[in-house]
Amino acid sequence: LLAENPNMESSRAFEISKQAMEGYKMKVFSLNLSFMGWILLGLCAFGVGIVFVIPYEQTALVGLYEDIKQSAISRGIMSQEELTVQNVI
Repeated sequence: LLAENPNMESSRAFEISKQAMEGYKMKVFSLNLSFMGWILLGLCAFGVGIVFVIPYEQTALVGLYEDIKQSAISRGIMSQEELTVQNVI
C-alpha cells in the first residue's frame, strides 16, 4: 500500500492491511506452502530451479495482492483514491 501511495500514513496502511487480510490469511499461507516443494526441488538441482520458481511465486503473490486489494475496495475498507499519489507542491 505504501509502495503504491508513499504519501499514505503508515498507521492508515497498517489499518487497511489488517482489515483487508481478514479471511485471506489461510489463502496466503497455503499459497506460500504450495511453493515449498518446488523450492526444495529447485535447491536439489543446484539452485538452478530457483531461477524459475521464485519469479513464478512472486507473480502469484502479486495476483493475490491485487485480489485482496480489489476486495478491500469493494468491501469499503479503502477507496481507489487512497492508492492515487497526490502530488503536493
